[in-house]
Amino acid sequence: MSTEDRILRLENALATLAELSADHERRAADQERRSADQERRSARLEESFLTLVQLTRSHNESFGELRAAQTETEHKLAALADAQIRGEESMKELRAETNRRFSALVDAQIRTEEALARLTTRVGEIGKGEQPSQDNDMAS
Repeated sequence: MSTEDRILRLENALATLAELSADHERRAADQERRSADQERRSARLEESFLTLVQLTRSHNESFGELRAAQTETEHKLAALADAQIRGEESMKELRAETNRRFSALVDAQIRTEEALARLTTRVGEIGKGEQPSQDNDMAS
């Protein structure tokens, strides 16, 4: 494989890294927006719950109806809390996977640079008419 091919592969790897990074940033921004939406929804649900409690105290005749609405709100709030927990767990998994992939890409980049340096050294030796060194690093 020629140096130009290796450089092209390196550039492609860097482009892939940039795409992965941009994708990660988009996903993180999307998760932050979803999290903010969930927090706003949770705040609205909490406000609704407080309103229901006040109405229950002031209107004894509709106490049964308000109790049912309060129970429904509690279920929705619990469902929203469960969804929030699942979202946070998903985000944690996504971060771990992204970090793992990024580390693998960094390792691959380091190996590529080392191989390119060895190749450059050998090409320089050949160009000077020297006998290239016979180390086994090039084979790996």
